[in-house]
Amino acid sequence: MKAIQSAAFPKAYLRMDGTGVAAPVADGGGTVNCQSEVAAFETFAEQPQPDGTVALASFSFPNVYLRMDGRGVESTTDTGGGVVNCAYGVGPWEKFNERPQPNGTVAHESAAFPGVYLRMAAPGVDEFAASGGGRVNCQFGAGPWERFHLRDVAVEPRPKESSSATFSSSDYESDYLALTDPSYLYVVDVKSVAGGELDAYDFGAAASVGDQASSATEGTGSTADVARSPDQGELPTSTR
Repeated sequence: MKAIQSAAFPKAYLRMDGTGVAAPVADGGGTVNCQSEVAAFETFAEQPQPDGTVALASFSFPNVYLRMDGRGVESTTDTGGGVVNCAYGVGPWEKFNERPQPNGTVAHESAAFPGVYLRMAAPGVDEFAASGGGRVNCQFGAGPWERFHLRDVAVEPRPKESSSATFSSSDYESDYLALTDPSYLYVVDVKSVAGGELDAYDFGAAASVGDQASSATEGTGSTADVARSPDQGELPTSTR
């Protein structure tokens, strides 16, 4: 599994909410935007296609894929254009070419619209928001906002009995572990973070993981919003 992290906005990850996307429709559906943590909506499977492209499948919504409509995107603009949302099943608009970029990043070029790339604008996406934030659309050509890190994500069943789960970073403020789902843990492989600078991370803390949702505390003192205690409010959605 993968998380798609913006190179220009390191705290921002691609988020896909495929609620209601249960059959093919002409204009797609659901919501694609940004999130500051990695959990179910930010986890994808790269599925190779027969023509050498890849499709990005949602972990949370079966048979739901990232869709890019690049019609009219023929030159670079400040705000981008087109539409990025969800589709049920894979067609031409759900296929991408992953183009290598500087510093180990990649850009996702539409197979149906050559020269049109996935774009993420995430100013201010610094904290968890239930409905996500920022904007994801298309751009002609690949610049800083069209470059991404593909982070490995381990999706593990949450232990049914109490155990120790300790994760915090003394060097980075970004959220690289999120407990937003009562059934699973989503842990980004630290070896894929910050260009493989594993020695820059000092993971340690003590968070109980049991039948009740637990919290993950970073070295900065912030608390992951995904596993909320009763006094913190309910989870963002029932699927997370």
